Amino acid sequence: MPTFADILTSTPEDLLRYFCRVVPATEGDIFVKINTVAKQMGLTHGQLVCGLGFNLAAQDLEEIVSLLGFSSFRLLGFRRSELFTTDFYADLPIDSLLDLYGEANANPGLMDMVRDHIPKRLENLDRRIVTTADPTILVSYRMEIHAMYNGGIITPFFCLARLGMTNGAARVHGGEAIMAVNKGFIQAENLLFMESIALGEKEALLTEGLIDKTTVATRLASPNLTADERALLERFA
Repeated sequence: MPTFADILTSTPEDLLRYFCRVVPATEGDIFVKINTVAKQMGLTHGQLVCGLGFNLAAQDLEEIVSLLGFSSFRLLGFRRSELFTTDFYADLPIDSLLDLYGEANANPGLMDMVRDHIPKRLENLDRRIVTTADPTILVSYRMEIHAMYNGGIITPFFCLARLGMTNGAARVHGGEAIMAVNKGFIQAENLLFMESIALGEKEALLTEGLIDKTTVATRLASPNLTADERALLERFA
């Protein structure tokens, strides 16, 4: 049976070969029809829709799209976008996301498509990651953030925009501040002076030795430090 990566990267000929064996549902809504096909292919609902929906080679394969209950690839794309931007590692496990970002790094057309969806996906992930204690979810989030940075999904402009947002509690889980510095998007010293950078992010930068004592002393001289930040900085002074 094909994997998510197979559906994502296959040629039209290979896609037709995979789907020719499928027995579609004759009744029910699109969810029933998608799930019927997904079960036969050993995929989740999300893996099937996103694998096919992100495969640019599938755009003219109306016979396959119709098996899932859609009258056009464009309508399939709406469902793909909804799933990709809202899924929380349920229908799209982390290994599928890593496959997607890896393929996007080698495929400019797919890269553009994925990047269009990243702001909304991260907005939803950030909102939910701060309320979970599930270690599997936390590891998946961190792996995904690293894949986004290492695979070029996150641009310098987008990174700096995120660092200026008040979502530091989420960014701590992904290790984004350190990733941004390691990618050369921003100097670690600058992050120490940004009010949008969470205390946990500053602690991570200091622990990694990315900020020298002179910069710490300069920051300590600021009259508007909170008691918690001052206590943190004094540990590294």
